[in-house]
Amino acid sequence: MSNRQIKRKGDTNSALIHQIKQLVWRPTEPTDYDYDKAALAAIGDVAGTWYDLDLSAIVPKRANAVLIKILGVDNATGSEFHFRRNGQADVFQISGIFTCMANMREETQFQVGIDADRVVEFRADPKSSDWVSIDVVVLGWYI
Repeated sequence: MSNRQIKRKGDTNSALIHQIKQLVWRPTEPTDYDYDKAALAAIGDVAGTWYDLDLSAIVPKRANAVLIKILGVDNATGSEFHFRRNGQADVFQISGIFTCMANMREETQFQVGIDADRVVEFRADPKSSDWVSIDVVVLGWYI
């Protein structure tokens, strides 16, 4: 697969161009989710606050993005759980789930950039511990 250049509209700085070569599926199929609501709440549990999530135990050093799957259930509508590249401040470059109905499972998968230390950020609103369930798994990474 040839390299693709991804450039945000309006970017003029070549340092903002990311190279994505190929998706590498996780070599061993996970037997469980990498993170659940208890693990995420243990990292940080204040609503609307961004917290670092270290993926270095899962993702190799040469990766520049990950493919994440998230499943969540909350007993309220309008709940949000998002991920972004560590240090990213752009409100348009976040991905995650939004509950449209109470007690209905929301599920999606998406790509998110990682920094050199293989860290992403997450935030929950309401806080992670208030959700009925949140499960996150890294499906693969981009090199």
